[in-house]
Amino acid sequence: MIVDFLKTKRSTKDLKACLETLLEFKECEGREEWEAIPFAAWTKLEQLEEFLECLVHGKPPKPDTMKAIARAGEKNAKPKS
Repeated sequence: MIVDFLKTKRSTKDLKACLETLLEFKECEGREEWEAIPFAAWTKLEQLEEFLECLVHGKPPKPDTMKAIARAGEKNAKPKS
């Protein structure tokens, strides 16, 4: 699952460079680009930004992300015998 990215082994320095690049990329987008790109693509970009903010700056994940993490944990939990 995408939330597994929060377990990355990459260094904070690498993740910070990625976050800075992502923010710079977003600053360059124009209104026409925003409207032309499918919503799902921007949603994934926002999700990546959120995850990088968590990993680089220690920001807590959004409530819906926390729910996804909990669901992922439930799916990966071993069944009780």
